[in-house]
Amino acid sequence: MNKKQNLKLLKALSEETRYRIIEVLLKGEICACKIPALIGRTQSNTSMHLSKLVELDIVQFRKVGKTSPYSIKDEMVYEIFKIFGYGINKKQKQRRHKIMRIELLETGCSTCTGLEDNVRKALQKTGKKAEIIIINEFNDIIKKGVMSTPAIIINGKIKSSGVVVDVKKIEEWLNEK
Repeated sequence: MNKKQNLKLLKALSEETRYRIIEVLLKGEICACKIPALIGRTQSNTSMHLSKLVELDIVQFRKVGKTSPYSIKDEMVYEIFKIFGYGINKKQKQRRHKIMRIELLETGCSTCTGLEDNVRKALQKTGKKAEIIIINEFNDIIKKGVMSTPAIIINGKIKSSGVVVDVKKIEEWLNEK
């Protein structure tokens, strides 16, 4: 164990906004634009704290078109929150490496945003964990073989295109083997 790194992690988590951000990220990767509403903070305040968490090597992000999905980088975070009672067990930790991949192809319109909301609701209802990737660059959408948005691809399989699928149907797809 690296005492210095552990102290940095604990100090970072002692700030309420950063703690709330981690709570959200425990459920999986999420775009920076969604986090402020989930934690009840402004975009600028959230950005400042996300930057600090990245600087401390606790979370990571990647650029996907115009979006920046964030996720937990430091595995120790899962162990700490398990102690706090967040119910992350060894099976869940092992499954994180085999996590479901959901790609949402969208242009940013309100219809497309509705699909993302439905996917998140379905994940919550089923208890499934997934990495959600938002693809909103026209050329990247075409490369996926999709001609109309919104579209949903689960583990490489196009499930729908051109319609906002309801939560119930998405739950069925999530429960497929």
